[in-house]
Amino acid sequence: MNTPSCTVIIATYNSAKTLEKCLCSIFEQTYRPEVIVIDGGSTDGTQLIIDRFMDKISYFISEPDRGVYDAWNKGLEKVSNDWVTFIGSDDYFSDKDSLARGLALAGADANLGLVYPRINLVDGEGKFVELENYPIADIVGSLRKKMPFTHCGSLHKMSTFRDLGKFSPEFRIAGDYEFVLRLSKQSVIGFCEQYHVSMGNEGLSRTPKTKIVLLNEMLAARKKNKISGDAFYDMYVHMKIIMFKLSAFFAK
Repeated sequence: MNTPSCTVIIATYNSAKTLEKCLCSIFEQTYRPEVIVIDGGSTDGTQLIIDRFMDKISYFISEPDRGVYDAWNKGLEKVSNDWVTFIGSDDYFSDKDSLARGLALAGADANLGLVYPRINLVDGEGKFVELENYPIADIVGSLRKKMPFTHCGSLHKMSTFRDLGKFSPEFRIAGDYEFVLRLSKQSVIGFCEQYHVSMGNEGLSRTPKTKIVLLNEMLAARKKNKISGDAFYDMYVHMKIIMFKLSAFFAK
């Protein structure tokens, strides 16, 4: 079986502190993917790092955007490969064979539309914190409540974007969840335990204020896709929103 072709899209904004490690982890892979970098108009030296690697980057643009999903959508316009994955500028492949192992699984089943990896959560110094992402027996049922896996590094079959459209840029944090809801109606979602991505634990959806946005957006994503959730779980979500609002208030 031939390894399917793959593109990595990185959305950046003032990422000078972390981008080099991210890029080096890509260029050290035994399977060398196409690399696309979409920058939101950085002013901190991100461009200087890009310049050093420009001979290995297939496409780069730096201009203001409406957020990460708008940036990813710009990148998708430039993809010509079979599969595409999205990683943050502070994320990186955990070892040099990681992407090849993920793509081997992706290419093994024509019904797969997405393969999600094992996530090694790391702190700002790169020290391991905990594992995220595990096999899910009923992934479609789990999606009716929430995003059941961390999206970072997930391999998407490119044809799903042609069939379903791109990410919805009106979402700030849960645009990946909304797209996966669409995808789950027509494609199989798989997990590759041997495909490892390291992700920083200081991401966009980790503070009380952004967790409020995330929970509200997940409810909105289900509504947009006409998916009714579990009434008791929705009650729990609304209680969590209240708790995060109180936490944000007292943190002022």
